[in-house]
Amino acid sequence: MKIFIAIGNDSLEEVVRTGPYEIVDAEANLQSLYDLLDFVQVEGLIINRLLDHGEGLLEKISEKAVKKGIRVVVLVKDFTGYEERKIITGLVNVGVTAFMELDKVTGEGLAQILEKYPEKFDFGLFAETKVEYREVVHSVFKQVFTVYSPTGQGATTLAAHLAAALAKESNSSVCLLDYNPIKPWIARVMDTKAEFGLQQALDATTKGNLTPELLQGIVKQSKNIKNLYFMAGISDLNDYYTSNLVQYEEILQKLRFVFDYVVVDTHSYYDMLPTDAALRLADKIILPLEADKYTIEHVNRLIKMFQQYEDYSIEKFNAVFNAYEGHSLTSVEAESILKLPVIGYLSYLTGYRTSPNLFGHKKAMQEHGNLIKKLDVKASGPAGKWQRLFGIGRR
Repeated sequence: MKIFIAIGNDSLEEVVRTGPYEIVDAEANLQSLYDLLDFVQVEGLIINRLLDHGEGLLEKISEKAVKKGIRVVVLVKDFTGYEERKIITGLVNVGVTAFMELDKVTGEGLAQILEKYPEKFDFGLFAETKVEYREVVHSVFKQVFTVYSPTGQGATTLAAHLAAALAKESNSSVCLLDYNPIKPWIARVMDTKAEFGLQQALDATTKGNLTPELLQGIVKQSKNIKNLYFMAGISDLNDYYTSNLVQYEEILQKLRFVFDYVVVDTHSYYDMLPTDAALRLADKIILPLEADKYTIEHVNRLIKMFQQYEDYSIEKFNAVFNAYEGHSLTSVEAESILKLPVIGYLSYLTGYRTSPNLFGHKKAMQEHGNLIKKLDVKASGPAGKWQRLFGIGRR
């Protein structure tokens, strides 16, 4: 078999060259390699992912090679780190199915992979990085909570803190999903610069390979809260305009399968595709609004319209008065006007203006914890069948 190699490390290249295959040439410059693929006639390509310094050339090269029928093997640091999983998932989406850890490279092993090139990537390699189930009590009441504010009053903040409180209080696995294409702020609230998430999931739905295992490679774990994971939103509106409703439905349904609870942040326009999907597929909808007459009347009109045209099940809606403070209507006044059940009040806290989140703020988390009780969250009993599905047991 004729192969091309891109290693960029002398000692590692020596190991790669011991394999029983014919090495046509080597090139450590990825831009040059991309151009060379137009001319070389090879059956295999072995490439060290460390040669890519964030320029995105690794995916471009791999996609080009796959389209030419070349079998691509990418050498990665490991299968455990988030960055590695991010890179691997992106490469799987362009057709690469074979990877080998750098410290396990042998010429014979590479030859075997190239000879018996896998049709699909084995997501079992992500086993050690699957969502942590070992000490989590799984709920048989797996639910989707959609946070929707038609007036744009605190949906993102509420969704993030509700998810955090849920992960803490219920001891269940929780995924926070950013379905707001106009203001994808979940990554910011989670205090990260993650630019990887929903777009990769959308790409996978297009290719028909969105699996629970792939989703676990896309979501990112919270730095501070055990059992809390999140999927960052899309950063380019063009990605939204090329998507469709079925894609958002598929992602949400499969996240429901992977996690005990999914909390979805949405945009205020109910007719935006991800918001529409999240409202229809939700088990419960939490609607934050401020306790003033104008806002409440606006929400009442919207709810009446939903009911009249049977857009969404009104029984799912639960209101939360947000940023509640002295000048707000009293609870008696507000609840007498609003045509929805009210499950709680969240105080106005100045900390939201100076910090991306208040996960460490006792009062804020206590108030969100109270909402969980009103939502009648249940998390009890062993995972049982769920654990056996993935071959995951308590250790």
